Amino acid sequence: MLEDTDLLKCKEISKEFLLFDLEYSSIPVIQHPFFNTPIVIDEENGNILNILENKNEYLLAIKEMKKKIDKSKNYIQLLELITKPYKLVFFKYTNEYLNEEDFSKCLIDIWITDEDDILEYLLKK
Repeated sequence: MLEDTDLLKCKEISKEFLLFDLEYSSIPVIQHPFFNTPIVIDEENGNILNILENKNEYLLAIKEMKKKIDKSKNYIQLLELITKPYKLVFFKYTNEYLNEEDFSKCLIDIWITDEDDILEYLLKK
């Protein structure tokens, strides 16, 4: 376990997650580590962005999320940006860069918020 969380490495990994493709279904829900609907609010200008139908708006949403990642002051703030279905996966790829306190807090948070998903995954094995 590290003495201090390597937040820069965790931010780097989160930016890689940001590049995941958008997965969508017939209902207006998408699967992505940072977005769960095709409609995103541009917090800088207050504009409504449709990230599925407009490539420029998608790129703007990515740019805005990168700013949020960069502004994160700790791992917990970074993890809060990740959508629920991807938190455990993100934790899996970043836990080796965490100190004991961040590791413990985040594992507890993920377990509590995603317990049903974790149990379902474990029961399938």
